Amino acid sequence: MHVDRIRVEAFGRLHDIDTGSAPLGDLVVVLGPNEGGKSTLFQFLATILYGFYPASREAHPYTPWGGGEAAGIADLRLADGDRLEVHRRLLATPTGMLVRGDATEDLRNRTLPCAEHVPLAVFRQVYAISLSELAGLTGESWARIQDRLIAGLGAVDLRPARIVADELEAEAAELWRPHRRGNQKLRQLRERLRELDVRRRHVADADRVLRDKVREREREQAELERARAERESFEVYVERFRALVPVRTALLRARALEDEAGAAEDLAGLPDNPGARLAELDARAAEQGARLAELTKDAESPKRRSEGLRPGDDKLLARRAEVERVTARVQAAGWMRSRAGQLEQELRELAGRVETEAAELFDVPWERVDAERVRALPTAPLRARARELEDTRFHAAAQRDAARRATEEAARLAVARDSGPSWGGALAVAVVGAILLAAGVATERGPLSLLGALVLGAGAMLLGAVLRRARGAPAPPPPPDRGPAQELEAQARRALAELLGELPVREALLDTAPAQLAGAVERIQLLLRDRRDRADEMTRLRTDTATLADELTGLAAACETELPADPVAAAHVLASAAVEAGRRQAAAERAREELARLERMRAREEEGLAGLRADAARLRARVTALGGGDEKEGLSRCRARREAAAHAARIVADLERAHPDLKDTRARIRQAEEAGEDWVVDEEALARRRVRLPELTQMVESLTRKEAALARDIEHLAEGETLDRIDGEAAVLQEQVQRLERERDRRHVLARLLREADRRFREEHQPELVRRAGEHLATITGGRYSRVLLADGAGDLSFRVRSEDAPRPVPVEAPLSTGTREQVYLALRLAAVDQLDRGGERLPLFLDETLVNWDPERRHRGLELLAQVARDRQVFVFTAQPDTAARLAAHGARVVTMDAPR
Repeated sequence: MHVDRIRVEAFGRLHDIDTGSAPLGDLVVVLGPNEGGKSTLFQFLATILYGFYPASREAHPYTPWGGGEAAGIADLRLADGDRLEVHRRLLATPTGMLVRGDATEDLRNRTLPCAEHVPLAVFRQVYAISLSELAGLTGESWARIQDRLIAGLGAVDLRPARIVADELEAEAAELWRPHRRGNQKLRQLRERLRELDVRRRHVADADRVLRDKVREREREQAELERARAERESFEVYVERFRALVPVRTALLRARALEDEAGAAEDLAGLPDNPGARLAELDARAAEQGARLAELTKDAESPKRRSEGLRPGDDKLLARRAEVERVTARVQAAGWMRSRAGQLEQELRELAGRVETEAAELFDVPWERVDAERVRALPTAPLRARARELEDTRFHAAAQRDAARRATEEAARLAVARDSGPSWGGALAVAVVGAILLAAGVATERGPLSLLGALVLGAGAMLLGAVLRRARGAPAPPPPPDRGPAQELEAQARRALAELLGELPVREALLDTAPAQLAGAVERIQLLLRDRRDRADEMTRLRTDTATLADELTGLAAACETELPADPVAAAHVLASAAVEAGRRQAAAERAREELARLERMRAREEEGLAGLRADAARLRARVTALGGGDEKEGLSRCRARREAAAHAARIVADLERAHPDLKDTRARIRQAEEAGEDWVVDEEALARRRVRLPELTQMVESLTRKEAALARDIEHLAEGETLDRIDGEAAVLQEQVQRLERERDRRHVLARLLREADRRFREEHQPELVRRAGEHLATITGGRYSRVLLADGAGDLSFRVRSEDAPRPVPVEAPLSTGTREQVYLALRLAAVDQLDRGGERLPLFLDETLVNWDPERRHRGLELLAQVARDRQVFVFTAQPDTAARLAAHGARVVTMDAPR
C-alpha cells in the first residue's frame, strides 16, 4: 500500500495541507520544526486507515485547534494497482467514504478492508518508531523487549506468555503448598472445618435446652388463651346490658321509621316540594307558549320580503357579469368610432404621400405601378447594389483620368526626351501602384485593386519611357478608350436593373443617382406598411362595433328586457335593471336570513315547551302513582314518607355522635342476635360476672408475665449458633475446598500449556525474525555486528549480538552503548514489521527522529537501509534536521515541508 496524496482540511494544529497531485513515492521525508505537526500527520494517516478513536468530537485529542470539524482525504494505491480515495470526517459521529473507481462505499468509522489484517493498536505500536521510544530502552529490561517483539509483535494489550505462566504458578501456590509458609487458602479452609466440628457438639447441648423451653411456653400460652376467652365472655355479657341495650333500642326505632318511609328509590329524583315544582312547571310552560306565538307573528314580515323578486330578475342576475362587461364595452364604443374616423383621414393622407413619392421615382402614375412588387423589393440588396454602382462609376472615372494623364505624359516625353522622367520617379509610381493593388487584394475590394492596377500600369509605362529614352526607342501608342472599370460599371448597372425588374423606374435615376433611387423605394415601402396597419386597425374597430351591437341585442332578448334603439341608452337601461335586481335579491336574502333566525328561535322555544310539559307530566304521573291515582293523596303520602325517613336519619346521626364506634357496636349487637342471646336483664347473673372479672384479669396478667420470661429465654438461646447454620457453613466450606483444589490443578496445567505453546511459537518464528534483524543490523553497523541471537537457556531471555572482534556473543545491555542498543532495537522492529503484514498489504512505516543520536557513519548507513526498505513498503521519515532531509532526498525521497508552529 502506498499513500499517493494527503489532503488535510483540519486535524489538530494541521489546517489546509495538500501534498499535491504528484504521487508521494516510496520514501517520504516530512521536514518541520519541533511541534510542527509531524506526529499529528502520523495520527491523521492512522485515522485514514482505521477511523476516529475515540469516536466523539469532544473527547478526540485531535479536534481542530481553531474549531470546526476534523476532516481529510487520502489517495491510496494498493499492491494490485487499485486506487482508493478515502474520506474521513468527525461530526457529532464519525463518517467515512471509500471511492474505488466509479463505486462509492459508506465506511462510517470502520477500518479499511486493506488494513484489517493489522489491528489499530499493533499499527500504532509497531509501525511508528520514535526517538522517545528508543530513549526508553535504558530503563527497560531486554527480556521484556524480547517478549514484546517476538511473542507480542508490539501489541501493548497482549501480555507475554512467560509472565502469564509465572503468574498462574504463583496463584496456584497461593492456593496450596506442601509447607506452611505464606498464605494458603486450602489449608485455612480445612482448619476452619475442624473448628466447626468442635462447635457443633456444644451447639447440640444448647439445642436440647431450647426445645424444653419452647414446650413449656406452649403450655403457658394455652392457659393464657383460656383465661382471656373467659374474661372476654364475661365482659361481653356485662357490656351488653350496660351499653348495647340502649343502642339496640334506638336502632330498632330507626328501623321502624325506615320501614314507614318505604323504599328510598320510590322517592328518588322527586323534589323536596313536588306540589310547588308542578306549579312552577305549569307557569313556565304558559310563558313559553306566549313567546312561541309572538315569534310566529314576527315571522310574517320577513316571509313577505323574501318573496320580493320580480319575474325576469333571475335571468338578469344570472347574466349580471355579462351585462357589466357589455356595458363597459358600449361606453368605449364612442372612442372606437372616433378612432375609426381618424384612421380614415390618416389613410387618405398616406395615399397622397405615396403618390408624391411615386411621381419622383416612376415614369407612370402610381395607379399603374404594381404596389405588391414594390413592397416585396429587398431593401438591403437594393442599397448594396446602388452603392456598388456608385463605387464602380467613381473608379471608372478615375481610370479614365489616369489613362488620359498617362497619354499626355507619354506625348510630353516624346517631344522633350531630354527633360523626361527619371528612374526614381517612375519607380516610385510603380511602388505606389503595387501597394494599392496588394491592399485591394488583401481587403477584397475590387475598386481599390483596379486603382492599384492602373497606377502600377502608369508606373510601368514611365519605366518603359525611361528605358526607351535611354535606348532611343519611340514612345508607346495611347491606351484604348474602354478599360476594366467601365466594364464593372456596366455590370453593376445591369445588376441593379435586374433587381428592380419590370418596375417603371426613371432611367435618369439609374444613370445619375442610384442611392437616391434606393432611398425613394424604402420610403414608399414604409408608407405602404403604415397604410396597411391603419387599414387593418380600422377594419378591426368597425368589426368590434358591429359585434357589440349584436351582443347587446342578444343579451336583451335573453333577459327579456325591452331596450331603446340607441346602444348607449340600451346599455344604461340594461345595467340599471341588473342593479335593481341585485338590490331586490340582497333584500330577499336578508329577509330569508331573518326568517331562518326566527325559525331557529321558534324551534328552540317549541323544544323548551315540550320539555317543560314532559317534565310536568312525568312528575304528576309519579305523584299520582304514590296516591293510588289521586294527585292530592300522592302529595300527602310523599310528604309523610319523607318526614319518617328524616326522623330515622336524625336518630342514626345522634347515635353516631354519641358513639364514635357505632359501626363496631352494631356489629356486636348483630353477632349477639345471631347467637340467640337473651336481651332480658338478669340482675343476679350480671352481678356474678362483675365479681369474677377482676380475678380473671389478675390471672391473665400473671400468665402473660410468665410467657414473656420464657420468650426471652428462648430468644437468647436462639441467638446462638444452630446445628443447621453450622452444617450449612461446613457444606459451603467443603464445596470451596473442592473448587479451590480444581482451580489449583487447572492453573498448574494452564501454566504448563502456556510455556509449551510459547516454546513452540519461538521455535517457529524466531529464526526468520532474528535472521532479518541480523541483516538490518549488519547494514547499519557496517558488518561490525552481523547477527542477532537469543539465549538458549529457558530462564535467560535476553538478546545477544555477534561481533567480529569478540570471542563470544555480546548481551544487548551495558556496557554496550545506548546507540548500538537503539540500532539493535530498530533492526528487530523492521524485521517484526516484515513478519506482521506478510500475506497482506504492506502498510507504511513511520520513523520520527530515530537516527538523530547516531554517529554520522552509521546514520548514513541507516538512511541507506531506509531507502532499501522503501523498495518493499512506503516509508515516512519525520525529522527537524534539513541535513537528514537532504540526504534522503539524494536517495530519491520526496520532501514535504511543515510550517513552524504559531
